[in-house]
Amino acid sequence: MLNNLFVTGAHGVDVFIVVSGFCLALPYTKSSRSVDVHSFYKRRAYRIAPPYYVALAVASALAIGPGTWHWVVAEQANAGDIALAAMFLQAWAGVEGTVNGSLWSVALEVSLYLVFPLLVLWWQRFSLSSLVVISGVLAVAWFEAPIDGPSMHLVLPARLVQFAIGMWCAQLISRRSVSTLVSASAAFAAVIAGVTLSTLNLLGPSLLAWGAAGGSLCLLVVTLGERGTVWKLAERAGQVSYSFYLMHQPVLLVFFYWFQKTGTSWMISLGIGLTVALAASYVVGLLLYVTVEQPSAKRSQFIRPTPAKGNLSP
Repeated sequence: MLNNLFVTGAHGVDVFIVVSGFCLALPYTKSSRSVDVHSFYKRRAYRIAPPYYVALAVASALAIGPGTWHWVVAEQANAGDIALAAMFLQAWAGVEGTVNGSLWSVALEVSLYLVFPLLVLWWQRFSLSSLVVISGVLAVAWFEAPIDGPSMHLVLPARLVQFAIGMWCAQLISRRSVSTLVSASAAFAAVIAGVTLSTLNLLGPSLLAWGAAGGSLCLLVVTLGERGTVWKLAERAGQVSYSFYLMHQPVLLVFFYWFQKTGTSWMISLGIGLTVALAASYVVGLLLYVTVEQPSAKRSQFIRPTPAKGNLSP
């Protein structure tokens, strides 16, 4: 039951990919400026890599330790597994669950950052709508291709469409051509479609549906605007979300391993897991945010644009 819950919760990554495309594209909706490739990559590296490698070090220590690996992974990790995760290649190699199963999405984000300047170039020469259509066709074709591998839905060709949907939603918001009612209705319909298609194990179409759900939710949140204390609390929680995500899986797995040894029923385990374990994950994530992510993010703000020859322009 707990495993099924975690699988369902994993669709939050689909929304995260859409949000990532939305946030990165938003500055480019107000002008046709090109991507300063060198500065963009450097800022992304400062923003993503330091907390990632700290989290990877913690997860590796648990996953490779003789007395601790069985707390967090199915089989003891080795140096090769850790090296692949350090190079953001764990999903391509099919070993995404050998150290920390949630880190595959960060590796996917890195690959999306690498192609982002090319996506902006396509956008400026053609259109975002054509990018969404082409990447959607690519996603469906990817799943129809004779490629055998359990991780094929975790890599760039399959997930590019969700990122492109986020970019397209940023353009819609900039044009103020979205209503709250339409966004809410589309989000509801897309979530129902996503759950249905996932249940039927139709991976390609389900990724499209979850991408549409993420895009609709982005539009809904923006059209609603700020609404008092709840939104402010959500914004503060969002600031720590990356560090929380990096650390939540090992913390939860260690907690549930020791808690289940008491023989407590899964219902009680779930209840406590949604309170104490998640609270512990948040505290650990907050610690990572304050000590590593926040200082690194501040340093990234001082990176100046490089000369025009380093830009990628149409």
